[in-house]
Amino acid sequence: MKITVLCPKDIHGELLGEFAKILSAGGKNSINQYTLEQFNLTRIQFSGADLVVTVNLYGFEFTTLTGGISYNLWNTKFVHFLLDENLPDEKYLAHPLSISMFFFCKGTGYQKYLQKRYPLIPYLEAITGWREDAGEKAVKENAACLAALVWKAAEKCGLSLRLLPELEAECYFRQLEEEWPKVEEACRYINGRMREALADGDDRKLLSLIPYMESGKGKRAWKYVGGVRKILRVLQTISLETKYRMIPFHSGCRSKDELMEKYQVMVFALRRLENRLSEESVAEAKRFLKGAGISPFAVYLALQNELFLDKAQKHGKLAEVFVDTWTEGEKLLFAQLTDMERKG
Repeated sequence: MKITVLCPKDIHGELLGEFAKILSAGGKNSINQYTLEQFNLTRIQFSGADLVVTVNLYGFEFTTLTGGISYNLWNTKFVHFLLDENLPDEKYLAHPLSISMFFFCKGTGYQKYLQKRYPLIPYLEAITGWREDAGEKAVKENAACLAALVWKAAEKCGLSLRLLPELEAECYFRQLEEEWPKVEEACRYINGRMREALADGDDRKLLSLIPYMESGKGKRAWKYVGGVRKILRVLQTISLETKYRMIPFHSGCRSKDELMEKYQVMVFALRRLENRLSEESVAEAKRFLKGAGISPFAVYLALQNELFLDKAQKHGKLAEVFVDTWTEGEKLLFAQLTDMERKG
């Protein structure tokens, strides 16, 4: 990941040096630090940075011919740290700002002041854990705090920022703690929606959970809860089966528990076929798969998303299990799906 840090040379030099060192320590991040002048504005703008970090609104004084903030035209994400108050360029926060900007300021008091005075700020958060005392330890802890906020912003933007494992783990669990109430809320909604949809036989209501989990509020639950990812996998299977007029995976299931148990047993049966511990276990797995109305889509998506070994080599043998239950069209579909994987 390519990160550009923009700041004057005479501001927080020791802190930003440690900050850049932490970001570089992950081994996969490229960090460039510049002072911004009129002559290099365009060059830095098109340098290909994935994310730009500024300190104390540095560079906001550069505007377009129509008076807009130049940063709004940059095709990148921004993290702006406000490490001091009463900044000379604070007035630019009254202008329209790109939604790709994340602002982090010291203290909740300053945060409330900025939110009230500049309501156009797209994202503003107070820096927590900041140490006001001097010394090497305080500098390192503050630098780690800034790095964690950059990681958080990158996560929200879908960017992959690699830090040292221990710091990345700390960032992850800190974010999980912050978001857990909303994760629980999303899980309650998903469970309730599934319960109602399955009880009423309302497939439209059931499948409405797909966009909710992929891009709506349920995305948090998908991110942190493994069971929700399995639910989405099952719903995607049902969506494809419905589109191709196959018997849907949830046929005969009247509750979420029944539906997910069917999925887990299917995966367990496929693992038995993969490991072939005994002829009896293989025969039992085949009986379940033949009798449960398992479609090519259900098998294929399970193979793609669960931890199976050498799945590509076993596709042909696996198709033989369903020779008596799949139609010719379904056999051809499974062959096409697995052939695409091999070619991909």
